[in-house]
Amino acid sequence: MEKFGGETGSSPEFQLRDGLDRDDFIKAYAEANPDDKEGIQELIDYRRKNEGDTGNIDADSLGEKNLPGEISEIDSDEKAERFENLRATFDSENWANLTEGQKLDACMELRDYLKDDLGMESGLNIEFVDDLDKNVGGTTEKTETDGTQIKINMDDLDDPEKIAEIISHESFHAYQHEQVDKIDSLPQNDEARFKAEGWKNDFETQTGDPNKDKSLTVEQDAYAYASNFKSKLFE
Repeated sequence: MEKFGGETGSSPEFQLRDGLDRDDFIKAYAEANPDDKEGIQELIDYRRKNEGDTGNIDADSLGEKNLPGEISEIDSDEKAERFENLRATFDSENWANLTEGQKLDACMELRDYLKDDLGMESGLNIEFVDDLDKNVGGTTEKTETDGTQIKINMDDLDDPEKIAEIISHESFHAYQHEQVDKIDSLPQNDEARFKAEGWKNDFETQTGDPNKDKSLTVEQDAYAYASNFKSKLFE
């Protein structure tokens, strides 16, 4: 292992795995921590000073280009049809005319689409409940036998935009749990492993208080994915 960067002030310590390209590490760190402009710039400055030019990259451009939460491209007729059906179903006027059972079915169709979009392999179960705190739209809990269990506040079912964002957010948490579970199978220098290790640390330090946890990368990435997906679904 080789240390990259200094230990002065409040700057983070950066550890590089053997053989990991420095520029790739900087880009991966920027993607996982887009708001840490000071830390990103320290990496860039250290790289330029000690190992040569990094090219035309800076903290601002990296933060803009590597925001987490990008959704997959619609690359097939089948996926395009599924997405358009979801858009029609979750349209506010159409949603208002659905029965409760039809809304629940639509939520399961959205779940299945998101599972495919995220490339998830494990189970993803959704349960609508009426005992969640009104300030909590949903929760995600990893189970030992059935993948991930999502609980969603039944009171939010009548708002299609809100319910779609909640399901997207919690589904991304389920994806994060799946990635954390297979860290050991991910290549040592792979960007996905870098992200999963960060999520693992965040899961271990979560307090359960949304106001305290919202600054964690594991939450910011889920918010970003849900926001991007909602914008596309309702554009």
